[in-house]
Amino acid sequence: PTAVSADQIEGHYSAARLAGDHAYVIVNTYPSVSWVKARRSGPPAPGARRATVPVAESRSGYRRVLKRLAPMYRRVPSAGVAAAWSEGAFRGAYDDCGSVSFVNNTIVDAWVSVLAVDLSARGTRGDSSIVTHAGRGGTVFASGAHIYIAAPNYNYAPAAWRSAQPAAERAGGPGVGMWTVVLKFAMGGGAPSFQSKAEVPGTLINQFAMDEWGGFLRVATTDGQVWSDPPTSTNAVYTFRPDMTPAGAVEGMARGERIFSVRFAGERGYVVTFRQVDPLFVLDLSDGEAPRQLGHLKVPGFSEYLHPVDRDTIVGIGKETVTEGGRTTTAGVKVSLFDVGDPLNPREADVKVIGKAGSSTPVSYEHKAFAFNPATGMMAFPITENGDGWRPVYDGIYVFRVGSGKVDLLGRTTQSVRDFGSADGSWWYGYGDDVRSIKRGLYVEDSAEGETLLTFSMRQFRAHKVADLSVAEEAAPVVELDLTTPDCSVVPWQRRREAPPP
Repeated sequence: PTAVSADQIEGHYSAARLAGDHAYVIVNTYPSVSWVKARRSGPPAPGARRATVPVAESRSGYRRVLKRLAPMYRRVPSAGVAAAWSEGAFRGAYDDCGSVSFVNNTIVDAWVSVLAVDLSARGTRGDSSIVTHAGRGGTVFASGAHIYIAAPNYNYAPAAWRSAQPAAERAGGPGVGMWTVVLKFAMGGGAPSFQSKAEVPGTLINQFAMDEWGGFLRVATTDGQVWSDPPTSTNAVYTFRPDMTPAGAVEGMARGERIFSVRFAGERGYVVTFRQVDPLFVLDLSDGEAPRQLGHLKVPGFSEYLHPVDRDTIVGIGKETVTEGGRTTTAGVKVSLFDVGDPLNPREADVKVIGKAGSSTPVSYEHKAFAFNPATGMMAFPITENGDGWRPVYDGIYVFRVGSGKVDLLGRTTQSVRDFGSADGSWWYGYGDDVRSIKRGLYVEDSAEGETLLTFSMRQFRAHKVADLSVAEEAAPVVELDLTTPDCSVVPWQRRREAPPP
């Protein structure tokens, strides 16, 4: 491969999205600013903690300040790529303020940049465009035309300070408690630009808490404290028009709980909250100006990831829970199949629980670990299964079939070399074995050969015929490829004990 071009920007990589022929890279930059600590005999003036810095072209000094604080950036053509990387640190900045945007009345302590890079095979390949906004980056969601970046804000000022604030802010407006600023950028076919912003009470769980449909942005948040006594949390879904002005809201869902998972699917929204039971809320979002709650379902456990199977079926991946003596604890990995054909009366059509307390799956925090074939209903994701006493008994990928209102376990496979049945306790340490934990699963479908499951760990790639998999015994792979060379033994602690002294 040869380098076509390079873009260097000061800051930290946040996320990237691919849309059409362009890759959009989001970078967060925290400028080095020396703050002056002032001694106060009383609370600060109202609004003092939310800086307001108007942009005025007539202020000659302001442009110089922007240039000094804006992240350093430069684009290197193909002829200078090798030299640019070998130079180490670089100095550079925007030529002017045209690529920097700012919104009044927002907290400004960082920069977020959106860099678009042309990946097409045309003569413009490698061309780039960048926009930098004065604001913090965070959770990223991209639709077909827009990028939304949400950043949480916290301000739990002492009671003496809050008493000096205006009544509107004391009642819970931005500036007290938790709120989230959502920035909207237009992709512009490779020429990104800042559009507008919105503020919502509370914070987001992840990128699935945002969605765009019919021009409306939908945002799900939890506001307040879940574990305070009594809990003050409440959950809501807010809708915003294309200009980011508020349109509607569904508020007051599951007071005292917090959101564990969200999924928007067209005109519907699904929200799972939890404290002791798992309420699944079904929302009607067909009218962005008047969203409403349709129905809800309470079942034990909770879902940390929701995946639509079809219009009337949702799969939830999370944890089973057990409540004894008023105390709720987590158990195995729970796979729930929700029937939402009647949105007023959703039901849990089927359940599978893998393992006991301590069992886990990376799907809880990384949706890319989840694989699903909508044509056949094949579903696969990694699970570390625990038995009694939190002792691991299996570490691999489990394969299911979803259909006809049921979830069937087809089989499983592993790349692990641990002896989970050993009596010497070596199964617990797993030293050198995490590289064999399966991180991702993909599938290849062939009309003649059927489905083939591809599994990846940091150590190996394997391919199995789905039809060969079972729970009773380990199936032999049809293809096996080492990705790295082992640099330690299967039980390296024994190797160290047995090695003679130098």
